[in-house]
Amino acid sequence: RIYGMMAAGGTFEGKRLIGRAAIEEAARPRFRGMDDSFALPAAFAAGYQIEDPVYAGRASPQSFGHTGWGGAIGFADPGAGVGFGYVTNRMLGFDDMDPRRKALIDAVYDAL
Repeated sequence: RIYGMMAAGGTFEGKRLIGRAAIEEAARPRFRGMDDSFALPAAFAAGYQIEDPVYAGRASPQSFGHTGWGGAIGFADPGAGVGFGYVTNRMLGFDDMDPRRKALIDAVYDAL
């Protein structure tokens, strides 16, 4: 729900909980380069991944979120008004992309 609230500009059930400026600042790019931990290109905002290939192919450029080691993901796409969260009940290895995750993201964007 928090990503949905952020995708909606900081409102939840008609109440503003986070200001738009705070969301924009949190999603502002801070780093683009090589992630030394994984030896992969990466881009980060303030605690969020941006331009992540898992969702960036479908999401607007304003999207931000974070993937998890075991296949989990959460992101907000303010441009599309989408908040998305997906968790699994088992760990996947780093190289294992859960095909359900991509299928669910595609289904959300296909429904818009």
